[in-house]
Amino acid sequence: MSYMKRGAAAVVAMGILNTAPLTGHAAAATDQPPDLSFNATRTDQITATIHNPNSTGICWATINIDQSVHEFTEYSPSGAAGPDQTVTPVRSGLASGTYRLSGFCGSNYTAGDQAKGDDYSVTVGATQPSTGSFGL
Repeated sequence: MSYMKRGAAAVVAMGILNTAPLTGHAAAATDQPPDLSFNATRTDQITATIHNPNSTGICWATINIDQSVHEFTEYSPSGAAGPDQTVTPVRSGLASGTYRLSGFCGSNYTAGDQAKGDDYSVTVGATQPSTGSFGL
């Protein structure tokens, strides 16, 4: 009977250990977030400046278009800053409006070790309604 109690206690202890949550927590970021800036450089484009302050990995920017987050250059290598590198990609063909932008650094685009940069908001295109008679 003593054996059964010890065995049961071991099973209970193992059960408690095995029920610890395995999801819901991202891996701790080991990289610093990117140094970012964004500017409306034409009525339909935004230029990003992305600096990777880390000695490994890549940094990239993101843009929210139609309430969906996209990688700023749609995964073109020209939009990824390598270690201690700065890149200035351009996103053109944007509709008039305000865009939310950010960026990440990590070992790759899908790794769980990503460090998120600050959020930014940039407006492109006409923001004021036209006024005047337009010849009427």
